[in-house]
Amino acid sequence: MGSVADTASGAAGLLGLLGKGESLLEHVDVLIIGAGISGIGAACHLRMKNPGTTFTILEGREAIGGTWDLFRYPGIRSDSDMYTFGYSFKPWVEDQDIATGDAILRYLNETVDEHGLRKHIRFGHRVQKVAWSSADKRWVATVQRVEDGSTFELASDFLLTCTGYYDYERGHQPDFEGLGDYRGSVVHPQHWPQDLDYAGKKVLVVGSGATAVTLVPSMAKTAGHVTMLQRSPTYIFSRPAVDPIAKGLRAVLPSKAAYGLTRIKNIGLQRFAYALARRAPQKVRANLREMAVQSLGPDFDVDLHFNPTYDPWDQRVCLIPDDDLYASLREGTASVVTDTIERFTETGVRLASGETIEADVVVLATGLELQFLGGMQMVVDGQPIESGELVSYRGLMFGDVPNWVAVLGYTSASWTLKADLASEFVCRLLGYMKEHGYDTVVPRLGDEPMAKTPIMGKLTSGYVKRAADKMPKQGAKAPWLNHDNYLRDVVSIKLGGIDDGVLEFGKSAAAKRGKRFSYRGKTAVVTGAASGIGAALAKDLAGRGTHLILIDVDATNLAVVADAARARGVDVSEHVVDMGDMDAIGRFGDALAASGRTIDLLINNAGVALGGTFEEVSRDDFDWLMNINFRGVVEMTRSLLPLLHESPDAHIANVSSVFGLIAPPSQAAYCSSKFAVRGFSEALRHELRSSTVGVSVIHPGGIKTNIARNARVGVVAADEEVEERLKDIEKSFITTPEKAASIILKGIERRKARILVGPDAHLVETLERLFPTTNLEVLAKLLGWKEPPARRPAKPSREAVIAHPVNGRAPTIQA
Repeated sequence: MGSVADTASGAAGLLGLLGKGESLLEHVDVLIIGAGISGIGAACHLRMKNPGTTFTILEGREAIGGTWDLFRYPGIRSDSDMYTFGYSFKPWVEDQDIATGDAILRYLNETVDEHGLRKHIRFGHRVQKVAWSSADKRWVATVQRVEDGSTFELASDFLLTCTGYYDYERGHQPDFEGLGDYRGSVVHPQHWPQDLDYAGKKVLVVGSGATAVTLVPSMAKTAGHVTMLQRSPTYIFSRPAVDPIAKGLRAVLPSKAAYGLTRIKNIGLQRFAYALARRAPQKVRANLREMAVQSLGPDFDVDLHFNPTYDPWDQRVCLIPDDDLYASLREGTASVVTDTIERFTETGVRLASGETIEADVVVLATGLELQFLGGMQMVVDGQPIESGELVSYRGLMFGDVPNWVAVLGYTSASWTLKADLASEFVCRLLGYMKEHGYDTVVPRLGDEPMAKTPIMGKLTSGYVKRAADKMPKQGAKAPWLNHDNYLRDVVSIKLGGIDDGVLEFGKSAAAKRGKRFSYRGKTAVVTGAASGIGAALAKDLAGRGTHLILIDVDATNLAVVADAARARGVDVSEHVVDMGDMDAIGRFGDALAASGRTIDLLINNAGVALGGTFEEVSRDDFDWLMNINFRGVVEMTRSLLPLLHESPDAHIANVSSVFGLIAPPSQAAYCSSKFAVRGFSEALRHELRSSTVGVSVIHPGGIKTNIARNARVGVVAADEEVEERLKDIEKSFITTPEKAASIILKGIERRKARILVGPDAHLVETLERLFPTTNLEVLAKLLGWKEPPARRPAKPSREAVIAHPVNGRAPTIQA
């Protein structure tokens, strides 16, 4: 038994034989990177709105949730209400709409299970690089398996990045002097130790943002005392953790209706509050200050600790539910100090004012670091993409980068509002591209100079300033503006047209190929056209308005067929070519190319029959059959494929047989040729999938022709025995050539990859699928077949007639 290494080596060798494995790359329509709230939502929208779209979600961690799985610090919760932070399609039904991290994870897991997404998520798969190829019209992601460090590649037509914009590996930590001297515990919220014991201890939380104002009241419940140390104040807005209006609506309305109405209400309130802050900042400042005074009392120095020097929403306004931070300050379990750290000491910190704060535990809630695309590398046609040079299109795509949407939520409203809109846009965009046959879309920046500003608009928060040069930009006017405004985005993204003149759509050669092959006005090459199916095809094609190039070795019968076709008003040329002569086929192809004629359809119909077991058939006869049935098909395809590539809508149809599906005894040579035609055709179809040339393989059953009578045989038998055997065989010929031609042309018109001709062909294919190794036995029982007696090898007892459909005597074999 071979080793695992032997197996791997063999697989690698196989990939090399198949073009370095390019054709074996796993492929999906859409690759979603990130299984956080954005990635899960995007997958749900695809399932609901584009059900035929294939997708995979790659997640570097071992669980869904993104931020909500990563951050495990005490009290972690949403910083906006769940009626807007939740998905548009899944109601939030819990009472507390300022939800805890655990509640949010429950909600996300319910969503995943309700939409059957878990099987689409690959955990522990970190994307290292994504590379776009304009030649291949696809993205290829280099993916690392976290478990063992191995890598593989995954291809997709469209890329949807849902990685947020935070660095999940590290948070921001200033270079504090003397930090190494401190003997207590130092933790960062992003890497919270679950065994941290702070009960009854003095805790110092350094920071004043959303994380700090969450941590302080939560830790104050069990700590001895918690001090929040801030360099400068932050605006705080307090609201109830339970929305009484939402609760009332749920009591009288179905959950979906109640959720929808509450969502509309809260979207309006969010937008109103933000707009008021930008237009009347002093009024909003006064209101927030008054809220703090009402909660903390007149003796608390609100102006020192909660009255920033900047205007509201120059930096984010922090939300606290049910006054929890103010309550802990009132109760004395927590306190706030506004000052800067001079240095750390062994037992705490010394401040610039000279004051010291003793602490057993220091929590550095000093902010996050921004990181676009989760740190992965992006390459377009071999050129690395620098995130800081990207220009946002509608806050969704980026200038001159194809087939990519990045989900970036709002900074002034709930993240998921924008994520939902982005997902809906992707679904609309993919639907539009499918409807119009496009496979690429790219926002074109053009050559006109454009002023660029940070994509996060007017936010002046420290984490935004620190990463300004690494984050994408926005332009000065639509559609290059990132509005950060839900209502404006609804009009632009959800209701606006897809083709706005900025998006450039493209079709690959395969996309330009029509879904249905049209015959009128086209030119078809038909081999074996003097009799049988070939003659029937010529007649039917002429009736459809197709010009013909007919090939056969029988000049007399070929002329008759050609004249009949001309009578239908199409151009017809006749060419006497032996399909077993590779040089003759090559000369024909060269002459056709030199004539300047166009070709849209090639039907390789020519074929011959050879009866007898492998031992009964001579080497010369075997080679004769393979030359005509297989090598002739290959050589004619090779000669005419360059001309077919010049057609914007071309097709190749190669005639195999039902004996290209099953392999009965006494047909070793014939089955070899027909299985070869099948394999060649199926591989060619995959190889040409991105071109204008489609490929079909045809499997006729028993066709009413003289093929059996004109076959070569490899045994000695009396003429009477041969005649009896021929009559027995011809009983299974149940489909006329005319009917076969009609089925074939309808299949080509529909671009079918496999065309089955006759009810017997359908039966054989079904049996082959159901009984892959015993299909012949089952078929014999159904039809009452008896295996013929074995024959000793000998030369044919009758004059061997080359059963070649182009010689005027033998029609194409179809069984």
